[in-house]
Amino acid sequence: MKNYIEFKTNFLYYMSIENNFDQDLYYRLLAFCDKDKQNRINSMRFNIDKKLSLYSDILIRKLLCNAINIKNKELQFYKNKYGKPFVKNTSINYNISHTHNALVVIFSESEVGVDIEGIKDVDIKIAKKYYTEEEYNYVILKNSNQHFYEIWTKKEAFVKYVGNGLNISFKSFNTLSDDINCNMTTFLLDKYLISVYGKKKFDRKNLIRLKEEFMKEIYF
Repeated sequence: MKNYIEFKTNFLYYMSIENNFDQDLYYRLLAFCDKDKQNRINSMRFNIDKKLSLYSDILIRKLLCNAINIKNKELQFYKNKYGKPFVKNTSINYNISHTHNALVVIFSESEVGVDIEGIKDVDIKIAKKYYTEEEYNYVILKNSNQHFYEIWTKKEAFVKYVGNGLNISFKSFNTLSDDINCNMTTFLLDKYLISVYGKKKFDRKNLIRLKEEFMKEIYF
């Protein structure tokens, strides 16, 4: 089946996204989302943001349908009190992240957090506002945008793993400490930095690249 994609836990699904906008495909895929999600996506200003949000949602739906053998309309998505999403009546955990122009989706048997960021110019000194002293000194010593985003993605992934949202200050934990770093995986893919944090350390070899053209083949 062309539109079948194998579900694998502890694998990271990665897709790079072009800026072009196929309106027919957009509305066909949007119909598979719930009304609330449709409204949120339609309210986005830029088409690339609409695509990233829509494609992430559709990939999660397709993979979960394959994993637990149910129909798309039977999927029930909820959020905890901090806004972390989960699916009712399944032990599968998932997390998503996207940036211009790429997205990542990961599934796990336990809590997991992922973040992807494009490496761009940044005033490294702003690290002092968000990073611990050790993290700040690390970034200043390296003096590179890549190392700034290395710490940033680690912090995002850890916060998303914990699931407490904005209730955790970035300065309240040190991603370079052994107790956090032992379960953190950070790597460069194309022009993006990706960090994954979970109870089980992610193996970067467990990567599945998807082409954007695959979205045209998805049906439920």
